[in-house]
Amino acid sequence: MKRTHILFVLALVMGLFSFNSNAQVNIGTGTQTGLSLPIEPYFAYTYSQSIYLSSEINASGAITGLTFYGEPGISPLTNSTTWVVYVGHTTKTSFANSSDWETGLTQVYSGAVSVVGNNVTVTFATPFVYNGTDNLIVAVDENGSGYDSSTDEFLCTSTTSARALTFRNDTTDPDPLGTLPSASYVRQAIPNIQLIGITQTCPLPTALTATNITTTSADFGWTENGSATTWNVEYGTAGFTPTGNPTISGTTSNPVTISPLNDDTSYDLYVQADCGSDSSAWVGPFTFTTLQSCPDPSALTATNITATSADFGWTENGSATTWNVEYGTAGF
Repeated sequence: MKRTHILFVLALVMGLFSFNSNAQVNIGTGTQTGLSLPIEPYFAYTYSQSIYLSSEINASGAITGLTFYGEPGISPLTNSTTWVVYVGHTTKTSFANSSDWETGLTQVYSGAVSVVGNNVTVTFATPFVYNGTDNLIVAVDENGSGYDSSTDEFLCTSTTSARALTFRNDTTDPDPLGTLPSASYVRQAIPNIQLIGITQTCPLPTALTATNITTTSADFGWTENGSATTWNVEYGTAGFTPTGNPTISGTTSNPVTISPLNDDTSYDLYVQADCGSDSSAWVGPFTFTTLQSCPDPSALTATNITATSADFGWTENGSATTWNVEYGTAGF
């Protein structure tokens, strides 16, 4: 009986460990590259800071590590593997200028990293307890004196404000604990990241899509990653500033039809999962363009050309049955 009890407790503990080890929060699904975030492998030294909003994290607890996502085909970064990683709480939502570095961060890792499956994962020496209220700063100091290929890149996601600073140089290795030089770039982007050890109570929707697009409507869909059965949607013409006030509130449809829309117009779409006692952060923008109500003809041709005439033709891409033609001498 005692042995059975011990085995049961051991199994329970192992089960809890397995659950916690799989806890993670993913932020960013973009495919932007060339931003020197979190490092720039093509330069000897890099120091960067990136801001992740509490609304994006939507969780609290002990962060035990993180993963950055390299572009498919990234090299092993043989000369760019000496990393020091810092994290910290911040009230900043963006950086004001190239000198607006955050100070007082906590070092969570120092050592060599490796690229596995295009990604770099760092396990913290000591977990960082995130309070779930403040925003999170993640800083990476790359100290290798060599450099790798100009094609070695990490994936980033665009943001509406300056959410990252990065300094890169071949001769100056900045000291994060000292006086930092002005950033080489202020970026409206963040590196895609996975925060390991914490779990969202209301996970973010992912894989946004627009299907059945017409001149006046489209079906907006997504993948639900939790248990939500209702969602909020906000949309507007491309480039609009989202307010957080749903255009469609509490829909139970996925996909949901967006209508009425204007023809030949680009729209930005955002979605938020509603889990009842909690909500996810807003996800987006996802951009699509409605169809033209009267598409341009294409594939213009001139055939049966003689000294005094020619047959002018084209491909009709809509439903038009009549057309207007204008012509003149070349350059008219």
